[in-house]
Amino acid sequence: MINTFLAVVAHPWDQLLDKEKLKELKFESGAFKECGFPVFPSLPVEGKQPEVGDAHELLRLLRNGMAHGNMEILDLKTLRRLRQRGPLPRVKESEIAGLRIWNRLPDTMAVTWCTALDIYELRRALDGMMQLCQKRSLWQEDVRVLQDQRDAERRARRAS
Repeated sequence: MINTFLAVVAHPWDQLLDKEKLKELKFESGAFKECGFPVFPSLPVEGKQPEVGDAHELLRLLRNGMAHGNMEILDLKTLRRLRQRGPLPRVKESEIAGLRIWNRLPDTMAVTWCTALDIYELRRALDGMMQLCQKRSLWQEDVRVLQDQRDAERRARRAS
């Protein structure tokens, strides 16, 4: 699950998606909502929470947290303690119930952002990321042009 999450978040962040276009994709927008991302609950941090209102900031935080190993697999008891309210997944106490992801400042190691997602929210986040990656309007220009060329070649082969 963690490898899948890393592949679906880190690779598109680094190679596919245009960061400036992601900054324009606000959580309230229809384009973001149709991707089906879950709400990412904020957990207490040291200092001021960053403003997370667009796809760029959310994906940056997720990518950095996971790429730097700032994550913890949660059992049901720990997830319940962190979240304190709302529904929890139907899993046994000893099974994986969720994942906590956080970001730290490199110099002070202070936690600046933290969330805990249950296994169903993780799945929705993966599906949401896949939906986001399918929006060619958010791709980096050179990647989109290359894919358009490949698509044209594929159509030409099928037509002949």
